[in-house]
This record gives sequence, C-alpha cells and structure tokens, in this order.
Amino acid sequence: MRVAAFTMVYNEPIFLPLWCGYYGHAVGEENLFVLDHGSNDGSTDDLGMVQKVRIPRVDKFDEDHRASFISRFQATLLSAYDAVVFSDVDEFLIPDPEKFSGLSDFIQHRCPRFVNAVGLDLLHVPDEEAGIDLRAPILSQRHYVRFSPRYCKPLISRIPLLWQPGFHACDYPPAIDPDLFLFHLKRMDRDLSVSRLRQWRAIEWSDNSLSKGHGYQTRLDDREFLAREFPFSGESIRSVLVEGFDFSPDIERRAKFSADLHLDADCRISVIPEKFGEKIAIIPTASAKAYLHRAHNGIGTEHERNDAASERPVLPHGEWLQDKLVVVDIGAAGGLQQPWTGVEDRIVAVMFEPNPIKAAELRSQPHKFADLIVVESALGNRDGTRKLNLTKSFGCASLLTPNRLFLQDYSVCPAFDVIQTLDIEITSYGSLFRSGRVPTPDVIKIDTQGFEFEVLLGFGDLLGSCLAVQLEAHFYQIYQGQKLFGELVGLLKESGLVLRSIKPVNHFDGDIVEIDAWFTISEPRERQLSDVDKWKFSAIENEWELPTRTKQFAPTTWD
Repeated sequence: MRVAAFTMVYNEPIFLPLWCGYYGHAVGEENLFVLDHGSNDGSTDDLGMVQKVRIPRVDKFDEDHRASFISRFQATLLSAYDAVVFSDVDEFLIPDPEKFSGLSDFIQHRCPRFVNAVGLDLLHVPDEEAGIDLRAPILSQRHYVRFSPRYCKPLISRIPLLWQPGFHACDYPPAIDPDLFLFHLKRMDRDLSVSRLRQWRAIEWSDNSLSKGHGYQTRLDDREFLAREFPFSGESIRSVLVEGFDFSPDIERRAKFSADLHLDADCRISVIPEKFGEKIAIIPTASAKAYLHRAHNGIGTEHERNDAASERPVLPHGEWLQDKLVVVDIGAAGGLQQPWTGVEDRIVAVMFEPNPIKAAELRSQPHKFADLIVVESALGNRDGTRKLNLTKSFGCASLLTPNRLFLQDYSVCPAFDVIQTLDIEITSYGSLFRSGRVPTPDVIKIDTQGFEFEVLLGFGDLLGSCLAVQLEAHFYQIYQGQKLFGELVGLLKESGLVLRSIKPVNHFDGDIVEIDAWFTISEPRERQLSDVDKWKFSAIENEWELPTRTKQFAPTTWD
C-alpha cells in the first residue's frame, strides 16, 4: 500500500524538521510533499528526498482558498497513492504503539475510507517543565495532554475530501477512531509559541477571512495569548488530572455537540503514557540531518553560505568589515536589545544562544542588518563541559548554582528553583575568533546570569580593541561563586574600558542588588580613534544615550 503525506508551510524552521522526521519514518521520505507558501528563511532548503512544491504568496491570506487548494491537492495525490495524510506542520498522527507498528499499519487495517483522530493538545507547564530541547524526543519532555474537540480532525483518507477552513471537518460525518491520536504541538513550548504568534500577527488576512473570524487566535496580543494557551501551573493542572488515557467520554460529548468545537475548557487532561515518549523526534532522515547540522553548527543553508562567501571573506578580518559595527550579543534569545535606528544596515550582529529553539528563531527572524551570525554555543573563559542549571524562570538559568541563602529573603526566590541540570559544551570567544567563526567585536553585550566575568576573560586580548561593553552585574552574590560588580569594573579597566552609566534593575523588592552597566573606552583612547572608529563610537553613544564628555573643571580651577 502506498501512502503519501503532505503539509503546507511558511517559515517553519522548528516544526518542519520534526514533521519530516516523523512522517518520513512513517511513510517514506520520498512520499512526503511540502507545499512551500513562500518561505524565505531557508527552512525549506535541503529537504533531501522530500518533494517541495513552491506556491507564491499572495498579499492577503484567505483560509477558504487554502482549504479549497488543499482539498484539490489531496484528490490529485489519490490518483497515484492508496491513501493520503494531510496535517499542519505542528500536528502528528500517532496510532496506539501497543496495537500498531506504525501509521501505515494503522491505515491498512483501520481506514477503509477516511478516519478522524482523537485530538490532543500537548501542554507546557513552564513552572515545572524546562524549554524544549530539540535534540531529545519531544513527548518525553512533557507530561500532560488535554483532549481537544477541534483537533479530532479527518486527516487520513482513501477518498477525496472537501475540507472546511481549519480542516476540523469535511463533507462527511466524523468517524473518530479511539486508537489514533493527533498530538497538536502548538503549545509544546511557551516561548516558541509566543515567537510564532508574533510572526502570525504580521500576516494580513483577506476581508473574507476576517468577516468569518478565521485565524482569530493569531491576532491575540501576547497577554491574551498566554492567558488562553498557558493557563496552568503544576499545582493547578494536577488538581484536574484524570487517571488513565481513555477519552471515550470526551469523544461521545464531541459527537453529541459536533456543531460546537470550542469545548476545550471542560475537556479532560491526562498524563502521556511512556509508550508515546520516543515517537516525535528529529530522527536521521536526510532533511532532519541537514537541519541539525545547520542548528548545531550555527551556520546557514548551503545557499546562504554560498551567498555569504561571495559577499565577504570567511575570516574574522577583512575590508568588508572595516566600515561595519560588529555587535556581539551573548544571551541573545530575544534578539538585539537596541534597535540601532538609522545604522541597521551597517551592523554585523553576532548572537550567541545555546538553546536550539531560540537559536533557530533568531536565524529565522527578518532583519535589516548587514549580516547576522548566530552561534549556538555557550561562552566562558575556556573550552570544556559545564552544568547548566535550568530554573523555573527561563531568564534565571545559569552555569552557576543559585545562592539560596541570599535569595530566600526575596519574593523572586522561586524563580531560581532549579528544575533540571544539563551538561553543555562551552567555548571562549577567543577560540571561535582564532578558528575564523566570529569577527573582532566593537560592542559586547552580556547577560549570562552571574557568568559575565568568565565570558569577558574568554575574549582575551580582543577586549583591548573593543569600543564598548554592556552587561548585567550584581552587588551581592545571587549565584554561588559569582564575581561582583567591582571585580567586573577592575577587569574592564585593565582593557581601557571605563564605567559610563548604570541603571538599577528592580527585581529584589526595592533593594539595589542588580544593575545594568555600560562601559566605553576612556577619553584618551577616544582621542586616538580613526575616522571610521569615531563614527562607530558616536553611533554607540547615541544608541546608549550617553552624555557627551566635557571637561567639568578648567585647568586653572585648583591653582
């Protein structure tokens, strides 16, 4: 029996490799079709044997048109295949592993015409579960699913279907099989979900879709979205858990109220059985290997690398960089903090982010920079392995251990609770520079939760040619063994960098514990700058809103 699977995507660097990995294993990578709706982030390059169909983007997105196009494409595939699977890129159809060897086995024995799945939303409980690690199976990192009437979709068929917008229903009554589960991964990671939401909000919808309320969830603001999609704490979700993995009552209720698919709030929540744990991962298909190679090595697609090679040397120096401002951002999950308004096209942004999801997001985001280099690595003062402490609050994760003896007096203390530790590889900026992977820095911004001193040491002599540094610092040890503000000032002074501005960060109930600090070269060094470096320094002072240096006292004041 020949089975095809297809999806439609626009800039999906995270989910497309997962989709290709799972369905390629299920039906054969050569039987996958990706309808590429104008992706421009490189995520549909290097798909191996997957067949890509390029579809031009239109000015305004229309859900009715999409459903009609998908229905026709499915009918066309059925002329060459016995059965066809369609799913959005974040939807994974998994039959009960104890009853079926895989998806093809299920289709052969349980899909005479078409079949609906049991819809399950995968939930992320951020106060107890760390961010998703793409290098590990997805379902093994999450504990809970919630039955979703909307995602009991008819997505596997041996006959042509006419889908309604959203693909929640078709031109036949639903036929839900209790042994087929649709795991919907939209909520698998809170930060990833917010990032995707911001991309969706940029899509312009047709008047037809707006009048019908299509895609309303993509137009929520961040606060509405988080309240709607991530309402649970660990304590609250355990209070509503239902034992077992039997959704028969929900399926019956869905059949009874089939006209109302918005019943999620009353649906049961269950723990994911271990038998599903390994099912969704970036397994070594050709497309998945290509993605992992790009993600783990911090480089673009072959097309991007060729383009880059034609425009600039593959070296940390060169004429191409001479009139560019190299901004190094260490801990760059949210992108560059400053907009660098008016000089974006002369910025070379070098961003460090060890989290694969965050790094992939950074690579996929549109930008106006002269160049963007994303390095998926953690930095320190030497190469080696260290333990990363993942905390309840993602922003408190550190290579140092939280100092609970100090933190216990503050309301922010629970944010530093360690929920998981990972062994990660770290390197130094100097090592990367010597290997030709990163350029000489002009500006360094560091936010590494207490590890700033070690990161600065890793720059070595490069600090002496740097024009400015911005970092987070502390007057008290919130992490064990951390270097404090005075030691950072002393280290930077040795490289000719002096303190220009500080700003308290109010995270400690009114006490001044944490600050943001800005350093630049000293005034004598400023006078010796070349014309190009004078422009760079002026751009830095303007962006940081630093006061112009003036002599406050005349030479004769103290005579």
